[in-house]
Amino acid sequence: MIMPAVQIVLPSFNHAKFLPHALDGILNQEFTNWELTIVNDGSTDDTSQVLAEHRVYRDPRVTVITNLKNRGLPASLNIGHRAGIAPLCSWVSSDNFSRPSHLAALYETMMSGDFDFVQGKWVVHRGTEVVHKTIEGYKG
Repeated sequence: MIMPAVQIVLPSFNHAKFLPHALDGILNQEFTNWELTIVNDGSTDDTSQVLAEHRVYRDPRVTVITNLKNRGLPASLNIGHRAGIAPLCSWVSSDNFSRPSHLAALYETMMSGDFDFVQGKWVVHRGTEVVHKTIEGYKG
């Protein structure tokens, strides 16, 4: 297996209804050298079932961790990041959708300068039109 360049952590607590859309957004990234760590943070809805039935479960780049009780976002992010091997880390909320160019844009920005971290924001209107896109790199 090739070392992934970027780890994506997707923490989720009771977001079963949003997960398929969020997972499809990650699986459809133009940049494919990633690993995904999903942290089911003690969900009491159908999150486990959605994960088991989604095509993401069959992707070898994906790991699913289940917290037996809700630990909260910071703890779930830490748990997820500790499970990864990629040198760069990212995270996405389980109720967000990632456009296909999202990870590539972040990675290219990170590699293009002497940055310690990058952030990106896309504001999409009515599901199709990008009305605002910002990618910024930061040092220190």
